[in-house]
Amino acid sequence: DGQPRIGSLELLEGKEQLIFNPRPATATRIDSEPAPLETEDFDIAIMNPPFTRDSLRHDQFGRKLETSLKQREKAMLAATPVHRSGNSNGFLVLAEKYLNEVNGRLGFVLPLGTATYPSARDIRLMLAKRFHVKFLVVSYDPRRIYCSGNTNIGEMLAVLERKRDGDIPPTTVVKLTQNPASASDAIACAESIVNGDAEAHKWGFVDTLPRQMIEQGDWTATQFANPRLSEIANSVPWDSTFGAQVQIVRTDLQGNTQRCRESDKGAVPALYDHKAFHCNALEVEPDSWVKPKAEKPNSAKIVRRVNSLKLPFRMSWTSARVSACLTNTPTVGAAWYGAVPVAPGKHPLEDSEKAVCMILNSTIGKISMLQVRNNKKPSYSKLSIDGLQRMPLPSLAKMSTASMRTLVDEFDVLKLCPRLQFPESHKCHVQIAIDRAVCEATGYDEEACADARHMLAQEPLITGKPYDFDEETPPRLTHESFN
Repeated sequence: DGQPRIGSLELLEGKEQLIFNPRPATATRIDSEPAPLETEDFDIAIMNPPFTRDSLRHDQFGRKLETSLKQREKAMLAATPVHRSGNSNGFLVLAEKYLNEVNGRLGFVLPLGTATYPSARDIRLMLAKRFHVKFLVVSYDPRRIYCSGNTNIGEMLAVLERKRDGDIPPTTVVKLTQNPASASDAIACAESIVNGDAEAHKWGFVDTLPRQMIEQGDWTATQFANPRLSEIANSVPWDSTFGAQVQIVRTDLQGNTQRCRESDKGAVPALYDHKAFHCNALEVEPDSWVKPKAEKPNSAKIVRRVNSLKLPFRMSWTSARVSACLTNTPTVGAAWYGAVPVAPGKHPLEDSEKAVCMILNSTIGKISMLQVRNNKKPSYSKLSIDGLQRMPLPSLAKMSTASMRTLVDEFDVLKLCPRLQFPESHKCHVQIAIDRAVCEATGYDEEACADARHMLAQEPLITGKPYDFDEETPPRLTHESFN
């Protein structure tokens, strides 16, 4: 309509196009006369877009504008087909489109889940293909897990630059255990790190991600504040994945079933909740009974999906006591996935279930599970079937009879012993006994496992508190470690 638009994204009625930063236009400055402004590809773009679900964002428009907006977004993203659950990825694609192809740089705030969601892998691969991911800045401060001032989800800052010829250095991951609360604090933090002054030590850790991991879309190093835990998670010598050995099933009880009495017709035992006071041992009893709703035609099939081995669908790491359990009778689960070993090899199914339960409750097993968790709120996270299937696990088929017997016998001894909550696992005698048995059966170094047990008990995602440094933790950020 003849009006100049500088640096804005406009939806124009009646035109099937998205206009962004038109080329020649006139801008008005408060300290000079109007002058022509030539707009070219950006050398740098800095963005912190809103992470709003499409369904919420479009509610602010009428049907006509909503349809137009969706058509424009579809056209914009057509050249870069990436999965997106909200509009932040749309902004990312748009920024990439207008960045200088030679030396463009991008600073972009993303949900922390972008580093871990299986569905966001296309985004990570796109970035690795077109950019050198130079820095990832992540907050592990439970008081401020975000970068923005108007959200409460975990966020990270990605700093990227166009790929150039030659060797590409690894990605530097800055792990803030104290997140600056203002712009001036952020500047002080950055200057302290760069200058290596006396204040640099208070901000957190520095880690690196090899280029190979970035190219594979693996950003799981962002899952732990302590870099050593990431190293352990990536170095466990297990030659299989959970999905190759165990079938995982989600039972949608809510909406399809109703709680009932044991004496009701069609009643099935259920492990409905994930309450720490009830699920406090390796073996637990059902906490309720459910029956199918008559008006739901498929609900009868759902309540027949009973099994004993249970994995969490969601979990509060600050209060949980077990990361997997066996029910003393086959049940259905609501806050739990059902899991059934499908490749036990020469071992009985019951023994394989006990072995899997022991391994997943070991410190090394918990680290594997934490590495694939979804990260909207770090201390209260969800676990997807896709994520759980990627977890490394010792091959049950290759495990010797003696190793299997070690795990089974220890399970039978410990199965009813109440456990301490995860923040106290480093001093829980049941946790220590589980770790000892798993290390003996798998050959993993018991001393390294003990170190990991103590480090895990310091993690803010486990404690819900700021990181507790002591003399045994790695050095905090310094100018030398940063370089």
